[in-house]
Amino acid sequence: MLNYLTFFTVFEIQCLFFAAACLSKDQEMPWKSMCLFLFVTCASELSGIYLKRQHHANQWPYNILLVFQILFISYMFYGLLKKNSIGKLAVQGGFAILTILYIIDICLHGFFWFNVLTYNSMSVVLVIYSLFYFYLLLKQDEIVHLKYSAGFWWVCGVLFFYFGDTAVNIFRGKLSVIMITPKHALPYYILVVLNIILYSCWTYSFICRKWLTTKSEILSS
Repeated sequence: MLNYLTFFTVFEIQCLFFAAACLSKDQEMPWKSMCLFLFVTCASELSGIYLKRQHHANQWPYNILLVFQILFISYMFYGLLKKNSIGKLAVQGGFAILTILYIIDICLHGFFWFNVLTYNSMSVVLVIYSLFYFYLLLKQDEIVHLKYSAGFWWVCGVLFFYFGDTAVNIFRGKLSVIMITPKHALPYYILVVLNIILYSCWTYSFICRKWLTTKSEILSS
């Protein structure tokens, strides 16, 4: 089992544990559903590692994970933006577009090749959602104590990860020639850092959701 512990799986698993501890009894389904999403994320990552080490095609588990990323992250943003009519429609429209792109990807190359078009498009869409969330946060009149805001930290993780990942994909050709170690080029280590940021922000957001939300509401009153 230790052979499956990588920089990516370690942070995914620890985030899953925090999600289970903090959100399993949450009253709002978008937050509660993060437990299932992170479980699928860990299962897909471990399956991909196993298949690669068995010298089998390992991209199809990530195509399954991509479906859950579109579903659950869109669902979370819908919960965060549903009070704003434009945000609500944007998430619905983005979900429809990504669904169509996923079907196109599958029709073009089948299920056993990774859906690059859908993933890259999803990354851009999620960055737009994140920026719109922060715009609404700046425009609202009520005081929000960001230190205790679960939504703020969750969106921070999404923005940093998917913006950074999009930049890496754009410049991958040039970055891939920069070898940091004999086995890994610069993009690998950038993705390690981005994963640390993502799951650290999400873990803290779960803590905020479980224990610090009440404190934030008291300070705002």
